[in-house]
Amino acid sequence: MSIFRIRLGVFFFILWWIPIYLTLPTVTDALGISNNKKATTAIFVSIIVVQTILGIVGVLLAGKEMASTLKEVKFKKLPKVVWKILWSAKTDIDPADLKVHKAK
Repeated sequence: MSIFRIRLGVFFFILWWIPIYLTLPTVTDALGISNNKKATTAIFVSIIVVQTILGIVGVLLAGKEMASTLKEVKFKKLPKVVWKILWSAKTDIDPADLKVHKAK
């Protein structure tokens, strides 16, 4: 499991939810195209598309890295384990947090 990929994925996911499009008036004023509706719309759509792509890539990155680990953890312990992995970069999981597998 790559801690870097997990953290990068979470960063991209958080970036997805930040309303960067609200900077549009400032960006168009700085570029001198605030009166050009077509250019403003193109920048607006570009910001949203790039942000959405980053968010999806983030979910895929973090999800792929965490999926195998999280399948083994009890549902109630999931937030604690995820936080521990993100914050401390320690991927060892306490045996008490693991699911009990039934014998077949």
